[in-house]
Amino acid sequence: MDPKIRQTRFTLPATLLGGGLVGLLIAVFPYWPFWQFGEFGHLRAYLLEMVYKVLCQVLPIPAMRAIHSPAGVILAFVLMGMALALAAALFAKKGRSPFRVFVISIAGAVSLFSLAFLVAWGKTLFFYPFKTIFSLWGALWLAASAVLSAFLGLLIYFLLKLNRAVSLIVLGLVVLAAVSSLVLRPSPPPAAATEPPRQVLVIGLDAANWEVMMPLLRQGRLPNIRRLMEEGTWGDLRSTLKIDSPVIWTSIATGVRQAKHGIQGFAVRRKDTGEMVPISVSFRKVDALWDIAGRNRKKTDVVTWYGSWPAEEVRGCFVSTRIGFKGLGMRVYPVERLEEIEALGPLSALPNAPAIARIGLHLLQKDAPDLALFYFPHLDGKQHTFWKYYAARQGSWVARLMSGRIPPEKVVELGGRIEEEYIRMDGIVGDLVGAALDKAAVFIVSDHGMGTARGSVIFSLPVLLEKMGLM
Repeated sequence: MDPKIRQTRFTLPATLLGGGLVGLLIAVFPYWPFWQFGEFGHLRAYLLEMVYKVLCQVLPIPAMRAIHSPAGVILAFVLMGMALALAAALFAKKGRSPFRVFVISIAGAVSLFSLAFLVAWGKTLFFYPFKTIFSLWGALWLAASAVLSAFLGLLIYFLLKLNRAVSLIVLGLVVLAAVSSLVLRPSPPPAAATEPPRQVLVIGLDAANWEVMMPLLRQGRLPNIRRLMEEGTWGDLRSTLKIDSPVIWTSIATGVRQAKHGIQGFAVRRKDTGEMVPISVSFRKVDALWDIAGRNRKKTDVVTWYGSWPAEEVRGCFVSTRIGFKGLGMRVYPVERLEEIEALGPLSALPNAPAIARIGLHLLQKDAPDLALFYFPHLDGKQHTFWKYYAARQGSWVARLMSGRIPPEKVVELGGRIEEEYIRMDGIVGDLVGAALDKAAVFIVSDHGMGTARGSVIFSLPVLLEKMGLM
């Protein structure tokens, strides 16, 4: 075969192979030897999130589900590596051998990946409030790794020009180091070295939103949540496809999606009469966390979890979400503790945050449960009511466009109500954590965020079919 034809024929595959190799190594091993800090793993996740946000604008939902799988993540990084290698090849001279193109694509992809991580770090530095994860020290290591990657690429390039055999040895050592980092990973500490928590505390905040919380965290107005973030770990939770609160909170309590747990929305159609009735425990098809804890002889307290009526049998106390409905049976389990719970203060049909907090504090102090789950719905209601004023106060042109002209005096009067509710919930979180046992594991979770409607209209096909009587 003519050398020029062979060179042209294998240049593109060599470029794709080199970039794909780099993407594969980053996909299967998030901690390169050059990055000795866990920050790289977080930046890798945020880089992937940035790419996914672009893809979700053009790909259908089934395709997005596929690329969120482990195989999809690997494929995404491989494709990113190939794209970066092609970008690096644009600056390479024409007429190089396939081997030189292969080496240059590896060096270029590594360098551009490092720069991409720096971009991701810049995004997080702009958005996140303090150095819990993305510290300046970690940024210096990332910058040093980018320089080192570029230097390695130049070294391989110049060695290639001098001696092909030497360059092969250097490239082999690089690949060997990368592979050894996969095979010779540090072994985790033995199980005995990790002391289990004495208590698990789960606090559910409906519609908790980073967009509101981050400025407050920067200002030091959410000290209890900030302390938990600094001492633990935090991030975004990907919600279920159907973002109805009862669906998501049941998924959080059971660990399965709506198709398995049976809660499809705020109301359920009875099979015998066809009547739409509010959801209840009777429609849930699988066990929840408190059922599993009970089988393992763990004391559990549950307070107003979404859809939790009638109260379920637990080794502790179960306060259903309908505790405020006078005359309704099975509001508390065991029934003997109903008077005790009602004595803690006035309870409206929909208990407010202070009432739920009083019940939670009382049970934590009296029962000392192994597992405690508390649900607070109030951020969701406040934000539905006052979001347009909050957004207008933040200077959102989308809020002005969607809501029309909002009187300035209303913005001044009502624009801070949402922040006030977050600050109040931070105090409640601090009280609950303070009442927990020492060395308790604390989880704060939410079902979805909140925002101003914008962009394309999104409709649910199952809901449409149900309205048409076809489902």
